[in-house]
Amino acid sequence: MCNKKTMYIGMGAFLLVFLVLNFIERKITKYTYAYENISEIKYKSVYNGHYNYKGKESYETLTAMGAEGRKIYLFYNLVLIFIYSPALFVGVTNLITDICGLTKTNIMPFGISVFQILESIALVFTLLGYPNTLGLLFIAGKLAVIKYFFIFLAIFVVIFGAIDRYQNKPKPEPEAKEEEKKEEKKSN
Repeated sequence: MCNKKTMYIGMGAFLLVFLVLNFIERKITKYTYAYENISEIKYKSVYNGHYNYKGKESYETLTAMGAEGRKIYLFYNLVLIFIYSPALFVGVTNLITDICGLTKTNIMPFGISVFQILESIALVFTLLGYPNTLGLLFIAGKLAVIKYFFIFLAIFVVIFGAIDRYQNKPKPEPEAKEEEKKEEKKSN
């Protein structure tokens, strides 16, 4: 049902992009830590990874980044939209399909990707319109909450799906094998 090669390629791309994003985040951190009031700021770097980040606190981080840091953060969000989200979608969808089969749970990676893209789009417009876009940061923060809801559900499905699958139960056989067994019984 699931192409394992596609799953491994998707998960590999996901991990590679994750490493690239961490590298970009370190570059942004250099600009943020150069800010004179860094001790007063809650988020010291990108805040996409924070659950339910607040608009005002995030806005202070954008100020600390400076113009150069915000340019890099814009690139970071574009990578999230065009590379990370599709790789995440393919990898996690195939992982869930491999563990649980093709079920309604396959909607979760789609939800994660859609809300990741929407959050990143809101942040891109925030960065392009800085300093007059505090309202967009509040919207991006709420989209992050919805995204993390789908992430937690997907983790739950993968963990409990794996537990259910690898218990000592007879595994369901594909229809073709069942038909072969029926034919063998008839011929005997």
